[in-house]
Amino acid sequence: MTAGGGPIAILAAGAALLEGLPAVACLASAGLLLVVFLAAFVRSRRRCSLQAARAIAEGDYRKVQEAEAGADPRIPELQQHLECFGPDLGRSLRKIAEERDRMEVVLGSILDGVIALDRTGSVRVLNPPAQRFFSSPIKDCIGRPLRAVCRSDDLVELAGRVLEEGQVAKDELQFDGGIFDVYTTSLKARPRIILILRDITEIRQLENLRRDFVTNVSHELKTPLTSIRAYVETLLDGGLEDQEVNLRFLKKIEFHATRLTSLITDLLTLSRIESGQSVEQMTRLNLVSVLRESFQRFGAVAEGKSIRLRLEVETERLEVLGETEALLQIFDNLIGNAVNYTERGGRVTVRAAREAKNIRVDVEDDGVGIPSEDLPRIFERFYRVDKARSREQGGTGLGLSIVKHNVQALDGEIFVRS
Repeated sequence: MTAGGGPIAILAAGAALLEGLPAVACLASAGLLLVVFLAAFVRSRRRCSLQAARAIAEGDYRKVQEAEAGADPRIPELQQHLECFGPDLGRSLRKIAEERDRMEVVLGSILDGVIALDRTGSVRVLNPPAQRFFSSPIKDCIGRPLRAVCRSDDLVELAGRVLEEGQVAKDELQFDGGIFDVYTTSLKARPRIILILRDITEIRQLENLRRDFVTNVSHELKTPLTSIRAYVETLLDGGLEDQEVNLRFLKKIEFHATRLTSLITDLLTLSRIESGQSVEQMTRLNLVSVLRESFQRFGAVAEGKSIRLRLEVETERLEVLGETEALLQIFDNLIGNAVNYTERGGRVTVRAAREAKNIRVDVEDDGVGIPSEDLPRIFERFYRVDKARSREQGGTGLGLSIVKHNVQALDGEIFVRS
């Protein structure tokens, strides 16, 4: 029995093990799923915590609360920081962004150029008006050394001197056809220095114009006054007894007095034109009538010099939008110059014709002409091609300047060909 019972007992035990195997396997499988679930849950919690931290790093605080809801509660320190630190930092960064945007708007609206450099000489701030000094767009200049992107060696040298000495400086630079005042301020904090670039080109031009104007006016007034004084002194010193001398000197005095009156009148006219008061109200008028009125004023002078004065028009009515007084000043000056500078026996022809939507008026003479080098400047105030002859003719040097300003006020165009 013993020998025969061994195999039977072993088989029975094996059967019992086989019967219990599904239950153990199920328990093992359930345990494995639980472990996998717990690992996934931990990873999910950790991932939510990492997402919250990443949202803070990226400045996207709208996602912080969503990530906080799934964060790992077993990490209380991180949870506490996410709940307390995140919203405050978000508000701070939003405020910084608003301040940055506000600064960019202010810098962009400033007419002066602004450049800020750190202590290494690299560009930290640059606004659009300062762009003309740089060879690259603003975004490509930020963070680069000034000497590598600035087109002005003088500006680089000035900035380097201020960085080295740490003192406030003011200088004047000429660059790209302009004149600039440069103000530099040294700071202890970042950025290290700030450069303010102010374009004073127009101011310098106006100062030169004012200086030239005062000089020319003084000279033009002094010349006739000196002549009048000399003639009066001669008459007072005994010239009154000579009737022939009296008459000649009085005519000279009258000539220079008339010239003074014309000069003062032209100065007042030019001042009124430049202040925008030359044309009060434009109306539709007949240009031919204005030309004929101007012709009548110079008919006697032209006849005295045997000059043929002709008006050629395609029709007796050419309507324009203008102002009568301004047009008379234009044509009186142009026709008067043509008559005065044409030799005896010459001719002056004025033509008026419609050209597209405009009316073109040509004032042509066969006088002495104008040298080509003087043509670009003949509309300047007090500019004369032949100064001696102009004064002899009684000109003030302001006629063509008045013509140009009046033409521009009437939305027209004027040019000259010799």
